[in-house]
Amino acid sequence: MNQKYEISEIAHPQYPWLHRIRALSDVRPGVPKGHLGGYVQCEENLSQKGACWIADDAVVCDNARVYGSAWIGNKSHISGQAVISGDAHVGGNAAVLENAHVTSGLVVEQAVIRGDAEIKKDQRTRKSPRISGSALIYGTVVGNVSVSGASVVGKGEKIEGGRNSAFLVFFDGDMPTSGVNQRKGISQDSHKKQKRKTAHRGGER
Repeated sequence: MNQKYEISEIAHPQYPWLHRIRALSDVRPGVPKGHLGGYVQCEENLSQKGACWIADDAVVCDNARVYGSAWIGNKSHISGQAVISGDAHVGGNAAVLENAHVTSGLVVEQAVIRGDAEIKKDQRTRKSPRISGSALIYGTVVGNVSVSGASVVGKGEKIEGGRNSAFLVFFDGDMPTSGVNQRKGISQDSHKKQKRKTAHRGGER
């Protein structure tokens, strides 16, 4: 199999066991042959097939895997057993941790996806979620849903948007711990409980 990238000798300035990737062919628009990408721990972190790519200063490490047409960029962080695939886009300072799966949609800003969370496309409507702000997702988010602000979707919870419904999930009150601290495992117990508000536009689910 022809390799689309190699792991270069350029080490991460803080985590020297991580190294930048270098494209060996034209991978996708904006990623020509010779282009330097983000950091990986091993070749298993990024598939040699498809248009998937790790860009900028993004990190994918441990047993995490990126494949399909997924794009990881900016200063995002993927670790544990996390899987990013399909047309998923993870950027900003977002983190996808532990056993989380993101198979479609947008995860950006300080959002954290962790535990056994799933972010995926609605196969009927072909719509995908957007997760942003300091949102913390442990559950499942499907379809035309925007989760933002300081929202928390708990373990076992499922939020699903319909064809003509743009669901908006957000919190008011104090913001929770930032994504950076969340990915370090700092407990949320000391933060005030917040009332979640859910709204939607349109009538069909």
